[in-house]
Amino acid sequence: MGLSERKRAIKNTFDTVAAGYDGSFLRFFASSGDYLVRHIAPRGDELAADLACGTGAVSLPLARALPAGQVTSIDLSEGMLERLREKAQLAEIGNISVCCADWEMATDDQEKYDIVTCGFGIFFLENMAAGMSAIRQKLKPGGVAGITSFHGMAFSPMSDRFLEQISAYGIDPPKPGWFQINNEKAHKELFDSAGFSDVVTEVAPMGFYLEGVNGWWDIVWNAGYRGIVNQLSPEQQLEFKARHLASLEDLLEPEGLPLKVDVLFSKGFKVGQ
Repeated sequence: MGLSERKRAIKNTFDTVAAGYDGSFLRFFASSGDYLVRHIAPRGDELAADLACGTGAVSLPLARALPAGQVTSIDLSEGMLERLREKAQLAEIGNISVCCADWEMATDDQEKYDIVTCGFGIFFLENMAAGMSAIRQKLKPGGVAGITSFHGMAFSPMSDRFLEQISAYGIDPPKPGWFQINNEKAHKELFDSAGFSDVVTEVAPMGFYLEGVNGWWDIVWNAGYRGIVNQLSPEQQLEFKARHLASLEDLLEPEGLPLKVDVLFSKGFKVGQ
């Protein structure tokens, strides 16, 4: 698999965090997967592809909703796919097949699927409009695509402080890709750019209280921010963690540390060729 340097970095990060990705501190992924499947409302017999599937937050509920159908789950990270295999086996879900591949570049599945989903994955692409066009090309005429991304200023103010404080170590992290599509208008424009019809977008709150500031570090250490933290030496990581978490103490409430995660859910249909 010939990957760009950027995609290799993404693959390596998610291979690294796969073991902790299903922790309760990241449960907004599973909740959002359930919601996306309800948003799409499958009949039950469709052929589906779940792109950037991770450990199966969308794939698993989608497979359950397709008792007479099949889900192909595709991801760059073999580590994430291995977790998906384990979870599907444990849940006795047999209508999922996994594929380690760069779905954006695949051309052998054109007009094959009735449903294509991409949960929190489209914003990792350098060209999201091209990615949406690739999704549309995978759909049969009349098929539906569904994606999720974060809405507004999700994860603030913890994420803002993280990015500001990590820069003191000479690291200039890129602005998260989802900032480009963090509102309903941007989602609609993204679908429109690829020629989708009847686009519907909803926003739903998926946040909760973390068990103290260490709950926030669990998110940092077991998701995408890990790739940034790993640019520090082990000694710097310990120092940064202590300073960063101390700076969040003022955000604590009696229930814990509030995690704001509002999520955008959008679907659109392929009409014609």
